[in-house]
Amino acid sequence: EELDPAAQRTRMYLGDLYLKMQNPERALGYYDSALKSGSQSDDVYARKAAVPVGLKRIDEALAALDSAISVTQYRPERFWLKKAEILRGIPRPEEARKAYEKARSINADLREAWRGEAAVCRKLRDVKGWWTALSAYVELVPTDASARRELSEVWWRSGPASSGKK
Repeated sequence: EELDPAAQRTRMYLGDLYLKMQNPERALGYYDSALKSGSQSDDVYARKAAVPVGLKRIDEALAALDSAISVTQYRPERFWLKKAEILRGIPRPEEARKAYEKARSINADLREAWRGEAAVCRKLRDVKGWWTALSAYVELVPTDASARRELSEVWWRSGPASSGKK
């Protein structure tokens, strides 16, 4: 059944309402209904992705984000970033790093991607990647004192501290 755009939006908003009422299964039903009715809206996919994350159905959330990435015409890096954050949290750091890199390849000024990638590199003990990502982040956000401290920590670990000199 093909619905007019207003009906598709209504189903999406009903999904939002049920989600706020803490009825995620019903929300998913309305999001699916909006998608089946002809809407390939990246907003619907993004909203649908948020529901399974809360239900710990990560693969379903990742599939919804992949769908959003494939249909979006506007700022796909936001979906890559969300995917990276989910992958980082479950944890699948190598996959998260690739998703952060993809987000940055679309928008090099995406500070959240640089910061997330720095955290992933730290977890993976990749000092060079950590340094690169954190340096880029600090260049974009020079007022972030905690990132500047972390950057000097990286320098001391990989510079004089690693050779035993202080």
